[in-house]
Amino acid sequence: MKFFYLDITRKTSEMSAVHVSDCPNLPPMLNRSYLGPFNYALEALRNAKMRKKNVGVCEECCKKETKTVTYFVPANVE
Repeated sequence: MKFFYLDITRKTSEMSAVHVSDCPNLPPMLNRSYLGPFNYALEALRNAKMRKKNVGVCEECCKKETKTVTYFVPANVE
């Protein structure tokens, strides 16, 4: 199990990246948010997409995994 972080960007139009804790491109502590422990980067990416819309994975630390992710947003049930 690895620990994942989300790169926090100031502009909503910029893409944020999911990083593993030992990634050489991991931003400083003030510019990242802890996502939690996951087995795969895709699980962390799914979690990050619930927090922010424009998210991808880091090419350096997550390049071996596929980038296709399906996630579901619960509909308002009345």
